Amino acid sequence: MKGMIYRSDFLETGRTTSWDLALSSFQTAIEQDPNNYSAYVQLGVMHDQQGDSTAVQYYNSAIDIYPNSIEAWYNKGMFYQNRGNIEEAFLCYRTLNEIDSTWADPYYNQGYIHLIVTEELDSAIYYFTKATELDPGYFQAFNNIGLAYEKKGDISNARSYYGKAVEINPDFQLAKDNLNRLR
Repeated sequence: MKGMIYRSDFLETGRTTSWDLALSSFQTAIEQDPNNYSAYVQLGVMHDQQGDSTAVQYYNSAIDIYPNSIEAWYNKGMFYQNRGNIEEAFLCYRTLNEIDSTWADPYYNQGYIHLIVTEELDSAIYYFTKATELDPGYFQAFNNIGLAYEKKGDISNARSYYGKAVEINPDFQLAKDNLNRLR
């Protein structure tokens, strides 16, 4: 609890002493209770935010305690994705698909990697479509399906998916801009 209070204080005030005290509090928590799942996750998040690769060790410790932890697996996948380690990110997202096949975000992230990093557009469309099937209100996924179709040169489908994103969220400026660009 102390760690969360210090971390919250850091986020509100920017005091680096609060950050250090939060890290110390979470570290003390796992020293006192080596099965403190939450402390491992928080240490992973904080080290991740600092760009420190020991974040993965903390996520792995959390996964050792709770192997089906959606939170730890997702954070670990994002850690790898944000650092360009795509194969490890895919492994994490596929594990999440096995843990909970109804959660749209891991499918979305796989689509994003295929769209932006590998430029495998058919795969991107597949994963974004899977995300929209699981969450019909996932306007970002509809927009990204549109981007994939636009990159493929299929302007008609691109317009349709951009339009769907705007229909779901009329305030989603990126999709509105994409749609207007193609008119």
